Amino acid sequence: MQELDAPEQRGGPRWWVRLVLYGFTWLPAFVVIVVHAPRFAPIFAKLQARGELPALTSWFMVFVRFNASCLSLPTLLIVLALLTVDELAVSVLRRQRRGKLWSWLWVTGFALAGIGAQMLVAYALVLPVFEMDSVIR
Repeated sequence: MQELDAPEQRGGPRWWVRLVLYGFTWLPAFVVIVVHAPRFAPIFAKLQARGELPALTSWFMVFVRFNASCLSLPTLLIVLALLTVDELAVSVLRRQRRGKLWSWLWVTGFALAGIGAQMLVAYALVLPVFEMDSVIR
């Protein structure tokens, strides 16, 4: 029986496939956090002063301000931690029986979590709009 030494021989997604997939699913959330969310700070500060800012948006903006004050280092560390966890999980799953299937399932779930992160970030930014709409009616 042949020894399976190289990751390509074990099957499952290659590193560049995972990187592209995660780029499409996780990167938009991080771009919003680093680039776009700080632009909402003045608007949300006024709502916070009046006590009308929802808790989720308030917590999100606290992280955005912290991230901006640390030159986006927290976001970079989160990205590196996510990629490290992914690499460890895929390398362990590839060694299992049916490793190709398990590693693809992991990558799919991890990518879907990135879509969930996008939705959470978008929701945190538009939640005050929904709150204002309910006040207007």
